[in-house]
Amino acid sequence: MTGRQLLAALDRFPAVVVTGARQTGKTRLVTPPPVARGRVFRTLDDLDDLDVLDVLERAERGPDGLVEEAPRLTLDEVQRAPDLLRAVKRAVDRGRTPGRFLLTGSANLLMMRRVSESLAGRAVYLDLWPMNEAEQAGRAGAGPWSAWLAAPDASQLQRSIRSAKPVADLASRIRVGGYPVPACTRRDSGGTRASRSRRCTAGSRSSRPRSRSCASRPAR
Repeated sequence: MTGRQLLAALDRFPAVVVTGARQTGKTRLVTPPPVARGRVFRTLDDLDDLDVLDVLERAERGPDGLVEEAPRLTLDEVQRAPDLLRAVKRAVDRGRTPGRFLLTGSANLLMMRRVSESLAGRAVYLDLWPMNEAEQAGRAGAGPWSAWLAAPDASQLQRSIRSAKPVADLASRIRVGGYPVPACTRRDSGGTRASRSRRCTAGSRSSRPRSRSCASRPAR
């Protein structure tokens, strides 16, 4: 997902929800301009910050007042205060202004019952995945797949496949994945990768099945 796609969604829907595993860059995507222009940003993420604790307390005790704080509001890591979503629902029902709310969440919000009931028909959901091989390499395209899918016939497809350059050290790149600090690069790699996977997916655990793992997509 790109900033352009996010802006397009904000132009059409009253509530946009950006979901994804932790450390995929959700907050970084929603805080710089032009996405953040004209918006008030509130985060529930850093519980060591007194300002964040104040926002969390307001979200729990007076959610309706918090969502009316600004005409356009961005709420980061909203899964920490599920009751806040009911206030978002009520605000959207009072006026379906495009771009009114931008929400981010590390948990799979669609799997949380209160969220699915509150935002049904009111929000669009966008998934932010870890960086793929092309993105890490700074390429705009999807590697050789673009040429292969565009091949007009079988002979052209075979020529494209034969001329494709192999990716150097592909197995290592797949193992590293697309997260900012890959666990396999740490010295104490014995149990670190499993521990990181548990942390990345911790928010998604509930009585219902998990919808995604913390593994990054294959390299392209």
